[in-house]
Amino acid sequence: MVLLDQGGCDETDVTLLPPPPDLPGLVEHAWVDRRSHTTAAEWRVVPDAAPHLIASVTRSGGTRAMRVRLVGARSHAASVDVTGRVLCVGLRLRPGALPALIDTSARAFVDRSLAIEDVFGTGVLADVTLAPDAAAPLILHELIRLMRRASGQRTVRTILPDSMSPGWTVADVARWAGEATRSLRERAHREIGLSPKRTLRVLRVHAALHARRRGCSWAQVAYAAGYADQAHLTRELRELLGETPSAWQARASAVSFKTANRAIG
Repeated sequence: MVLLDQGGCDETDVTLLPPPPDLPGLVEHAWVDRRSHTTAAEWRVVPDAAPHLIASVTRSGGTRAMRVRLVGARSHAASVDVTGRVLCVGLRLRPGALPALIDTSARAFVDRSLAIEDVFGTGVLADVTLAPDAAAPLILHELIRLMRRASGQRTVRTILPDSMSPGWTVADVARWAGEATRSLRERAHREIGLSPKRTLRVLRVHAALHARRRGCSWAQVAYAAGYADQAHLTRELRELLGETPSAWQARASAVSFKTANRAIG
């Protein structure tokens, strides 16, 4: 989740946007990140059960270049090279959205980032204009157009409810989805890419980091996110983020961000 990456680092140039009205079942939100990285830099991204469609623009010696990637669910944190990046525009899809876009199991995309040319056919990409000199709204418009073509307006029947208490277990999800635990596991791997247990662990980490960004103490974070205690929280963050809570927080330089209230597309 873009607001949690790099410890929630300086988000004053990050704008969140709601999904287009006709794609709420596929797109959770969009974002435009105008932070510039003029020197060599690595960006620490958190694990995420959601796939993303991301267009990043870099500049080197006055020349701009663009990469457009489909990123699968991330089972753990990773470092991304953002050297020279001047703009990043993305769509955060809903966990389980990939089956509406591709015929391959979501498990094949876990912890991977693939060029859209290697994912979508020429029919989907035809006339989609993604140029490195384009303004952010135009890039976003084209990403949404790509999503509409790839999905063919198919809907997503997610195995996850829109809201869950932090204490939800795999058994709770199975009951909500009307699935046996074994079939839920198979479906989660096919549609999300992660196991149900891993998915819930990642979602809980997100809940914890959001609570910390709201100003909660780490002890309060542990309680709010459903951990047994602060030591349990620390162990989970060490495993999924690869660092301690304090090390994650040390990456942050600001906690402000902007949310636009208009629809996009």
